[in-house]
Amino acid sequence: MARARKGPWFREEGVRLGMWLPVPGGFVHLVRDLSSEWALLRPVQAGVLLLALALGLALFLLLRGTYLRAEGALAASYEALLVALARALEAKDDETEGHSERVTAYALRLGRALGLRREALEDLRRGALLHDLGKIGIPDAVLRKPGPLTEEEQALMRAHPLIGDRILEGLPALQGARGVVRHHHERFDGQGYPEGLQGEKIPLLARIFAVVDAYDAMTSDRPYRRALSHGEALAAIAREAGKQFDPQVVRVFLRVFAEEREVKDGRRTKEVLVLACPRGRGDAPQG
Repeated sequence: MARARKGPWFREEGVRLGMWLPVPGGFVHLVRDLSSEWALLRPVQAGVLLLALALGLALFLLLRGTYLRAEGALAASYEALLVALARALEAKDDETEGHSERVTAYALRLGRALGLRREALEDLRRGALLHDLGKIGIPDAVLRKPGPLTEEEQALMRAHPLIGDRILEGLPALQGARGVVRHHHERFDGQGYPEGLQGEKIPLLARIFAVVDAYDAMTSDRPYRRALSHGEALAAIAREAGKQFDPQVVRVFLRVFAEEREVKDGRRTKEVLVLACPRGRGDAPQG
């Protein structure tokens, strides 16, 4: 069956069925006009086509919804695993219980105030949760030691950013968090560790986190000192601008959080972000 060509000579031909029949002396060309039958079938064909399209679209939406739900469940499980890992690390050190979740909330608050985009905020959040991941490689006797650390023990503690970075090295989803994990103990003046980076050579996310990490350490009670008040922490961080901390980060912090009051509820801290004061030679201690 062939459809007749359209044009001025064939406009009326419609759809025809043709065949050549051999007979003695030659061939006979037999033709049957199927235009009327084709016209009757056209609506049916259109309906079948529309039905097929509708079924295909429905199947696509169903599969897409199933995929998105599975992807969302997987992402939620992944994030819950990160939180659980952070809590497990804190279990090694009684003094830092709840620390990772608090500094994560603080870091996100400051990061938003600094105008970080969504992707950077996500890297900051994950880095904050896992910043002390490397402490998994530090002996409990060193982590829990009540008195001052020896030089050898201090060297072990200073290695934890590098240990954490090596752990994350093979995890593609956490590459953006490595800057926080590796460099959160660097100082703006270059006197920090593990690499002694200075100024803007320190990743921005690490500069942000260093501020909130020090704040949480200083506003939490320790066996060897009392927690600082909000006002004491504000004054201390202002003194450390340009030395321990990035002055631009400090400026935004002071502008946004100077009027905030400290709000702590057990293991969690809500809507607060301030910094820490110096000890000894002027360093604000970090968690």
